[in-house]
Amino acid sequence: MKHMPVAPHYLRDLLEGCLDLPPPPELDLIVHKAVVTVSTEPDPESAYYQGAILAFCGRKPAAINTITNAIGGDYCAYSQLQSDPLLVKLRGTSEFDRLLAAAKECQQRYRVDQD
Repeated sequence: MKHMPVAPHYLRDLLEGCLDLPPPPELDLIVHKAVVTVSTEPDPESAYYQGAILAFCGRKPAAINTITNAIGGDYCAYSQLQSDPLLVKLRGTSEFDRLLAAAKECQQRYRVDQD
């Protein structure tokens, strides 16, 4: 963590708070600031990364919303959704299944037929 950039869109404070045991009392405030930062992210790949961190930290609604926005921004992360270890808390939920379906649809829009 010490080598991680401190720019707000990297969500370093959130990660540090999630990894502290016990979590710091101000974790909810840190999460709120992270959600505000995420909501202004124009790059869908960065939004996906931020959503994955929110998922890892157990902030499911914010994570689902952020990753949905990333997919909507044409970050078609179908394979990544299936293998990203930060998303383990989301797998097996109906929300996660909807993310997978949206990402697969996103990929299919850009797939070029080889015929």
